[in-house]
Amino acid sequence: MAKIEIELDEQTLKCAKLLAESRKCTLPELIAEVIKLLAAPKVAKDPWMGLFADEPELVGEILEEALRNRAAQSFNQTIGKGIA
Repeated sequence: MAKIEIELDEQTLKCAKLLAESRKCTLPELIAEVIKLLAAPKVAKDPWMGLFADEPELVGEILEEALRNRAAQSFNQTIGKGIA
């Protein structure tokens, strides 16, 4: 392990101490935890599509069926006109 020295303003230090106390850890442990959180890879914007990454054919079938259903059922009908 290496020792470092940091300078913090009083408000930031007070906040860090409160966070460490609420998490029942030391300031060095808190800083290490924050670094791990910031270094973690970002989650994809659409995690559901990631579930189908190995199934491109299935995704294609789902989209085709959705488009067929959309074409068969017009969602832009004027209210009052029935479905003919």
